[in-house]
Amino acid sequence: MVESGVGVYCTVYTVYILTDDIVPNLIGKVTIVTGAMVGLGLETALQLAKKWAKVYITGRS
Repeated sequence: MVESGVGVYCTVYTVYILTDDIVPNLIGKVTIVTGAMVGLGLETALQLAKKWAKVYITGRS
């Protein structure tokens, strides 16, 4: 039994690692990454660039 006003919260995250099986060469592809100045956005932009995508980034700074 759950008393009134008490709740249970659960968040599930899925993490994908950009391997050759998941992301092949992106030569000729154009990508836009928002929030790419730091953190996950930056890492995403770097990984896409390593796969030869043309990467456009945006950020607050």
